[in-house]
Amino acid sequence: FDLAAVVAVGPGDDRGAVVDLLGRLTAKSLVMRWRGPEARWRLLETVRAFALDELRANGEADEVRRRHLLWAEATASRLAPHEFDLVVDDLREALANCPEGVDALAHRLARALGQLTYARRFLEESIAHFRRAAALAPDPAEAAADLRRAAACTLMITNLGRQALPILVEAADRSREGGDGEGEAMALGRAVEVIVRYSGGLPVEMPARQRRELLARAESVEGGGGGAAQVGAQLAIAAAWDRTGQRHDPDPELAERALAAARSTGDPLLIGAALDLMSTVETSAGRLALAHRLSDERAQGLERLDRDDPRTGAEIVDCLHMRAVYAIAAGDLPAALEAGWAARRDDLIGKHPYSAASKLVIALALAGEVEATLAHSDEMHSAWSREGSPAAPWMAAGLLSAALAAGMSGDAERSRWWRERALVAAGSADAPAYASFAAFVDARVALHIGESPESYVDRAFAEFPHGRNRSYAQAAGAELAVAAGLASAPELIAAARPVVLENRWATACLTRAEARLSGDEAGLAAAAGMWEALGARGEHALTLLLLPGRAAQGLQMAAGLGITVPS
Repeated sequence: FDLAAVVAVGPGDDRGAVVDLLGRLTAKSLVMRWRGPEARWRLLETVRAFALDELRANGEADEVRRRHLLWAEATASRLAPHEFDLVVDDLREALANCPEGVDALAHRLARALGQLTYARRFLEESIAHFRRAAALAPDPAEAAADLRRAAACTLMITNLGRQALPILVEAADRSREGGDGEGEAMALGRAVEVIVRYSGGLPVEMPARQRRELLARAESVEGGGGGAAQVGAQLAIAAAWDRTGQRHDPDPELAERALAAARSTGDPLLIGAALDLMSTVETSAGRLALAHRLSDERAQGLERLDRDDPRTGAEIVDCLHMRAVYAIAAGDLPAALEAGWAARRDDLIGKHPYSAASKLVIALALAGEVEATLAHSDEMHSAWSREGSPAAPWMAAGLLSAALAAGMSGDAERSRWWRERALVAAGSADAPAYASFAAFVDARVALHIGESPESYVDRAFAEFPHGRNRSYAQAAGAELAVAAGLASAPELIAAARPVVLENRWATACLTRAEARLSGDEAGLAAAAGMWEALGARGEHALTLLLLPGRAAQGLQMAAGLGITVPS
């Protein structure tokens, strides 16, 4: 503590007397002087316990606690980030032991601590403080605001709407108590949105009937459903996600209305949510390049969001992840790598122990950076294992990318091991996040090591539910058919051509397959140029191996990347 804190907590405001007292107590080793750039002191735990006993015995404990709470609330309200660690234990202590009759003061401190700990990225603690603030709130409106922040922090930690859902419904109930129809409708609309949108790739646990009931309640609220523009946009977003209750299948017409409504509000959070909705719609329709552009537009809006406001956290994290996802789906490797590294460095995503690298490893594997892929995959897998290896379908493509890298390095056993881990994360071989990318990896590894079972080709051309990676699978499957000399190769190339148009990586792959089929050296050179422009060094090197006079260059490049070329 510093001198100002002692004066604030003591019974008077005579700084001279406090300095004299601190000097005498320090000389007797009852108070310890902290040697640092600023004058600060501390009590040993034994002395502190004795002092508290004396205060209680003299009937002064509550009054000192009250003054301590006043100091803590004032300090928290003006605290600079670099000062947090110096005083946070005192702030926690003041809140934990506040006397009766000071709820309004304690509420302000609890909310401030929720905000401060969020900014410090102590997310679990932040939730606890916001929940405490809601319990201490002087009126229902303040309680609802605290609960909405708690729900936002929950999404940051788990990325699962089912965890935030009951908190948002509680916030809606408190808004209703306070007669705040708009607040109630916003909370209910957000609840329906997050239960579908933040499903983690798992089945949505809330039955359709319950979702419809929440939406109907929101739309019927006086001053809510037909009220402010923000309410209308939020309910439109929720209704679009609710169509089937599946993350990958929102209502296209309602999504367009939601985006228009969100843009009219100018609210960057609502606009970002609506852009994510439309990106999902365009992906389901096979318009991957458009989904990629919408995701980039969404990312540009991040500059308008306060990173230390818990209500923005889930939007920021999801935006950074999905920007990488849509860049990968469109085969825009430079953008995917940029987005992957940005997500890896971000301090908000860093609180998700194994998601930070989940998109980066895909981009690295597609680039042919074998050693880097495996290093980041090991880090991702270790963090996932420490968490108990929970079901995480969204991570399957990252683990499959490690299988791809291991296969390209010639380690078939390790490749199979990674593929098994991916299946554990996906939960099912039919999971949308797994099926199409697994088919791609199998076909690409088989092509590299010289295997050619027709089952890999057949699987690459299967119908994949919501398979945004279908273009990868079909391009690799078509090239495998060419290399294996299958009579169906020309037909498969023709079938893949309209599918790969939206994916630059897959287009380069199919260009190489067509050139191999016809023996067209100019076509192979064109494919090599496409890989080089994408920064796909591994595929560039392997394409050079197919060109007379450049095979030695390709072999040297492949070796430098850790790619083993079968004899």
